[in-house]
This record gives sequence, structure tokens and C-alpha cells, in this order.
Amino acid sequence: MKILFLCGSLEPGKDGVGDYTRRLVGELIRQGHEISIIALNDKYIDAIFQTKQESGGTMIEIIRFPAILSDKERYRHAEKYINQYLPNWVSLQYVPYSYNKYGLAWSILMLHKKIKKQGIKFCVTVHEPFVRIDDSKNPIHVLIALLQKIILRKILRPSCFVMTSISHYGRLLNNNNKNIVINRIPPNIVPVFIPLEVRKIKKEKLLNQMNVSKLIMIFGDRNTDSVIAAIERINQDNQNKIGILIVGKVSKSNIDKHFIHYTGFLSEVDVSCHLQMADLFVLPERVYKNNRGGASFKSGALAAALATPLPVMSSLGDMTETPPLIHGENIWFTDFNNPKRLKNDILYLLNDPVLLDSIKLGARQLYKEYLNWEVITRKYSDNILSVEKSDK
Repeated sequence: MKILFLCGSLEPGKDGVGDYTRRLVGELIRQGHEISIIALNDKYIDAIFQTKQESGGTMIEIIRFPAILSDKERYRHAEKYINQYLPNWVSLQYVPYSYNKYGLAWSILMLHKKIKKQGIKFCVTVHEPFVRIDDSKNPIHVLIALLQKIILRKILRPSCFVMTSISHYGRLLNNNNKNIVINRIPPNIVPVFIPLEVRKIKKEKLLNQMNVSKLIMIFGDRNTDSVIAAIERINQDNQNKIGILIVGKVSKSNIDKHFIHYTGFLSEVDVSCHLQMADLFVLPERVYKNNRGGASFKSGALAAALATPLPVMSSLGDMTETPPLIHGENIWFTDFNNPKRLKNDILYLLNDPVLLDSIKLGARQLYKEYLNWEVITRKYSDNILSVEKSDK
């Protein structure tokens, strides 16, 4: 099958949906499909860039259109490429703000009309549907949300099938009378084998450098203030200190504390190595008013920790699926808005190695059943083949 994928950006390590798209395409090419990728609004380049990118040893044809070009110019180039490539399928990886700074992807609709005229089949993976308004009183916020819903409804209506990563999004999208396929987000950072002795040496060196006895790990600057405050209180009250390993970006004000080690941007191999050194992975997803948010399967960070495997502490909200996420079995839920509970939960877990190992085993099983690339790729291929068979 000849497939063209559309996403926003393809800068390795800088765009989660782009990394996901590249990895999925690599897996599908190894299954025998012919595929290329267009980045329609790439903010990391300043000129049209046609090249190859590698994923898992497979080279992928890509073309990137810079965001500095006008919508008209970028989509004219995209249409020209599609006319030359002539795929059987076009697969849109949809996040509203990937294609327009206001999240209003009108140009996608125009491109889709031209694709449809050529008889090319079209499918969509919705990574994020639209901004949530709930009880918002900001009229501009409400207007943008409503426009995003209208645009997405028009994009989904003629699609052969629609995928999304979590059941919560599936419920939102079902209002469009489409059969929604739930296909989780697997890890962009897959486990890399690192000999036990090497890991021990690296971890011991880091523990001594930070003068701590245990390590928790966080990706980026996701609500880190509450976790840092909790660890600071724990370290004041306990002789055995805990260190925080922060991988990726974080605000400058947080990195001058002696118990925090900030890595900055790392290669996939180095991220995997750091994951394997940690005792606990903390994913402080925000939970807002009306229980909005929480840990979810749209998070590549959660998938990477489960794949390692590593015990995960996170939050419970309306985006969290329980089951398969089960408190005390394959994840530990806490309240990042409750300092006392957060502090006690961290201590409780780190002081119970048997429980940590049990959660780690549950995490590994969860990854195998729901989040490994073989499962995700097979579901994608099966949906394409199902449509092809029904058209014969």
C-alpha cells in the first residue's frame, strides 16, 4: 500500500507527534508498505527541506515545509507533491495547533477536498481534538474552541476511519457519528539494553554526585513545583535523601537545588539509560476543576516509563482509563495538589521495594498488552486492509 502521512513538524526529539509519526511509518515500511511523510507547518526550518530520516534502521522519505511560508504557499507545494506521489491513502496526524498558531486548521479542509477529488482514501489520527471550554468565561477561548470543533467535524466527516489515543477523546469524537478506533500512543523512547554493571556504575556516580540515596525521574517541566517542594520537605526530615532527575526542559529557577540533576536534551539511548537508573518515575499531570486531565495513554512519557519498566506515580482524572491503569497494580495515583499526601506517597513507595517491584511487573505487562509498537502498527494496518476489502 502506498501511504502519505501528514503531520506538523518532523524535527527529531522536538515534536512528539512528529516522532510518533516517523516511528509508526518506519514500522509500516518494514511490513512492506511504501510511505513518505509531509511536515506541513515545520517551525524548526526556514526553507523547504526534502531528505530522508531514519527510524529503527529504516530510511523514510520526508519533505518539510517551513512555518514561515504562508498557508497558501505551503499547501500549494503539498498539493504538488501529492499529485506527483499519487498515494492510495493519506493519513492525517491531527493536532489543531500543529497546523495553525490559533489551532484553526482551515487549510487542511481545502487540501482534503483536492485529495478527495483524486479518489485518494483519507484517514485521521486525532492526537488532540480541540481546546476544552467547560466553564470558561473567556469569549475568545470559547469562540476558538467552537471553531476548532467545526473544523474537526468537517475533517472527520469524509474520513474512511478515525483513530485516537484515549477513550475520553473517543467519547468526544463520537458526536461526529464516526466509528472511533482507540489506538494508544506507544513510547518514542524504547528500552535499550544496558548491562546491569554499567547501569550500577552510572547510578552510583550520580547518587554520590548529588549526595542522595534514591532517584525519582521527571520528563520536562510538567507541574514540577509540587514534586520539588515535596522532595525538599522529605530531605529536610530524613537522613536518606532523595534526588530528582529531570530530563529535558525545565524552568531555570528550579535547577539550582543540590538534589536536582538536570540533563537537558538527550539522545534516545541516553534517555533510556536514565530511565533504567531511576527508582520511580513521576508524571505530575495536572488535574483541573471538574476533574479535567490526569495520566493518560496519549502520553509518550507514560509509555516510555511503562516500557522500561519503571513504577509510575501520576494523577487520576477524566482522561485516565481505569482499567487498564490500576492503582497499586501497574501505577500509583496521588494528588499533586495535596502536598501532605504527595510527600507521604513518595515516601511510602520508595520505602517499600516489594511494592515497587510489583508495580514494575504490572507496568511491563500493561506495556506488552496495550502499548508496544507491534500491537499499535497491526491495528493501523488492519483498519486500512478492512476498508480496502470492503471496497472490493
